[in-house]
Amino acid sequence: MGGHSMFQKIVVPLDGSKEAEHALDAALYFAKLYNAELLLVQVSDLPVTMAESMGQKYLELREQLRQESIVYLKRLGEKLQLRDKVQTMVLEGHPVERLLVVCREFSADLVVMTSHGRSGFERWLLGSVTESFARRSPAPVLILRGSNPVHLPLGKKILVTLDGSTTAEAILPVATSLAEQAQGELVLFHSYHDGVSNSFEFADHELYPPKEGERDLNEVADIARTYLDKKVETLKSSSVKAVGKSSKSYPAEAILETAEAEDVDLIALTSHGATGLTKWIFGSVAEKILRHADRPILIKNSD
Repeated sequence: MGGHSMFQKIVVPLDGSKEAEHALDAALYFAKLYNAELLLVQVSDLPVTMAESMGQKYLELREQLRQESIVYLKRLGEKLQLRDKVQTMVLEGHPVERLLVVCREFSADLVVMTSHGRSGFERWLLGSVTESFARRSPAPVLILRGSNPVHLPLGKKILVTLDGSTTAEAILPVATSLAEQAQGELVLFHSYHDGVSNSFEFADHELYPPKEGERDLNEVADIARTYLDKKVETLKSSSVKAVGKSSKSYPAEAILETAEAEDVDLIALTSHGATGLTKWIFGSVAEKILRHADRPILIKNSD
């Protein structure tokens, strides 16, 4: 393995929990596959508000936690047996803000993390902090389910969510690379429903041109089918098998249902697409996917 250039620098945020450490198996797999460097990061967010009441003990506790984190990350790094390909870093401050800085300074092109750890870590990935991190992450984020084992190679069957915009298609090269390495296949998925049949919803949409009045759902279905067929055709030059699937259903439910029906091992999507896709990824729909998907999710920020 090795020699491929999709991922060269991978960041793995850890919080000391066994659940968070589940990310290490996938990170190690990608590190070997792409001959990449790993950076294991732990961020201590000991509240500064405790400093006044604790005084000197606060400084002692902060240093104790820092030293424990250094030892912890060093032990994990040695277990990976990647020699000079593993670095560790212990930081203080707001986890998301510090992680964003690290990703930029390290020039990370992938972040691998789990969705459940200690209560603080869980806040990273579920709720408003998740949205903040995913919106701003300079690298794709692979979110694993902390309680579920990761079946490697990851990418045997990937559900790629598309809304017809070129922005949403930014995830395709990443998904295609993963599927190629796993000798897997892609399920290209597009969702539409009665709530977006009005032409107003498609005002700035690349896939559906402007039209006066109501848009017939049969017409929408035909456009979606033609779009997916074209995308499948463009992938024929690669070694990856691809099929197109569309659904007349609300995006979150359709994504989760299709992921289960197709038994995919990864859901891949871009964080910003047309207006509809923005609603998919952030807000109530995103929470549904992140909270209820029982399999890994790969999110790429288009900004």
